[in-house]
Amino acid sequence: MRKVVLGGTGSALDTPNVSVAGKTGTAELGVSKKFVNSWVTGFFPYETPRFAFAVVMEHGPRENLVGASYVMRTLLDWMAGNTPEYLK
Repeated sequence: MRKVVLGGTGSALDTPNVSVAGKTGTAELGVSKKFVNSWVTGFFPYETPRFAFAVVMEHGPRENLVGASYVMRTLLDWMAGNTPEYLK
């Protein structure tokens, strides 16, 4: 799961603030496949896991390449500035 973040589909979670391990997924919706559900699950810090997460974004546009990973990265960046004690 760490390799997914370091160079795979979860690279949006590769932040200098904490080492994250994660797994992403996408499901196309409907016959036209114009929309997708995306999700990311994982944990941090990688070396000594303390927290797990799961983020799901439903019915997003197909063109959205980062989806749920972007939401989690935004949270991790916010935590770095506001609650850094949770990233140690």
